[in-house]
Amino acid sequence: MIPGFKNDLSVRITVFLLFVSLLIGSMYYYKERMMFCDAAHIFFDVVNNHHFQLSAVGRIGSFITQIFPLTASLFHLPFETVLLLYSISFNLFYLTVATILLFKFKNTKLAVLFALYFVLFVSDTYFWTNNEIHQAMGWCFLLFGIIQNYKQHPKHPLFHFTIVLILAFLSLFTHPLMLFIFPFLWLFTVQEKDLNPYNKRQILFLSLAFVIILGLKYYSMSNSGYDAGKIHSATHFSFLDLWHAFSSPMSKAISEKLIKDYFFVPVLFGLGLIAAVLKNKYKQIALVLLFAVPYYLAVCLTYSDFLTFYIESEWMPFSIITGILFVYYFVPMIDVKWIAVSLLVVFAVRINFIVCSAKKFEARNNWIFATVGKMKQEGIMKGYIYMNDSIQQMLLINWGGPVESMIASRLMGESPQRTFIVDTKEVIDQRLIPAKDTLIGPFAGISYKNLNAHYFIMDTVQQYQQVK
Repeated sequence: MIPGFKNDLSVRITVFLLFVSLLIGSMYYYKERMMFCDAAHIFFDVVNNHHFQLSAVGRIGSFITQIFPLTASLFHLPFETVLLLYSISFNLFYLTVATILLFKFKNTKLAVLFALYFVLFVSDTYFWTNNEIHQAMGWCFLLFGIIQNYKQHPKHPLFHFTIVLILAFLSLFTHPLMLFIFPFLWLFTVQEKDLNPYNKRQILFLSLAFVIILGLKYYSMSNSGYDAGKIHSATHFSFLDLWHAFSSPMSKAISEKLIKDYFFVPVLFGLGLIAAVLKNKYKQIALVLLFAVPYYLAVCLTYSDFLTFYIESEWMPFSIITGILFVYYFVPMIDVKWIAVSLLVVFAVRINFIVCSAKKFEARNNWIFATVGKMKQEGIMKGYIYMNDSIQQMLLINWGGPVESMIASRLMGESPQRTFIVDTKEVIDQRLIPAKDTLIGPFAGISYKNLNAHYFIMDTVQQYQQVK
């Protein structure tokens, strides 16, 4: 086995073009992506407070994307440019990792697996950029590219192992789901003699180091208010809970979607399984099943009836586990030109799913801009809107309204900017404050003094008024 395929330039170009296409999409849909909840909230915080926003749970690897809006805002670049750069930053990072895998390491197989991660389960979640699992996956694939490349170029061991440990830390501490994916890729790599560059002592050393990092991550998650509940659901269960997980709303929903929307996943898994059996790769099959079943159960236990649209991002790592046999055992069995054609078909179909998903986010943004325009007509600077079913369906998620509306107002050239909150009457009654110089933020009040006046200025004259 070699990292690439024989005469595989066409395959490498196909994979490269996928990541370029996703980058172009991040430019075209930058408003839809950046004016949506987490992205808007983080952008607003980074630009106003001039620091990284790594969340309360320490998703440290996400700094790589926040460098762009942070640096751009410090240089006072135009507002629209700063917002555009933040949208681009995510896919530019993934493109950079893919380019290193494809053209520096020539590790086409790993690059194909990386590409499948970004398409097989992706439609709506393309517009929800800030799930840090994607950045974690970028660090992880860069790490395993370096590990597998060390077999061909075993130089500077001290530097190599230092980089490996740093990237392992970034991978594991950027998202909890890496607790599954990282050890899976590590065990797969050391099982395959053509991928494994290390002797037994080096494997033992790195394995112990990885276990320590895994343990530290698990400990930090267990003491985190955000992740502790999810960890508890995934690790405290009975055999009856496991049985019920297979019949949970989540299990039923994902089973239907694997047929209707994510149909490439079972197809590629089946082809990979057949190829692995033909090649007598029973250890690798066992490894896949050993991780696939617990991963499936963990998601179904943790998100039993949580069926919101962006849950597909929690399933995206599942494509690594289920797709690896296809990439490493089935794909090498077919002619390289058919590899490129097959991947092109998969990528094209999945990109079409993304384009179709864009409509709901375009409609969402149109509503936000229209609401800001309505506030202008009515002379309202700070408003509140009572939630109803149609608005809930339009917004998908409503908590980002205060900053999404300010971003929209800023894009419309207004100064000071208008802002509104959308929620139930009970919540709005609790959150309305008499102070005219305080913005009702997504989670807490924000004083006008804490805004970066180069980009955001809030009205300090009016009280909040109802927008009808």
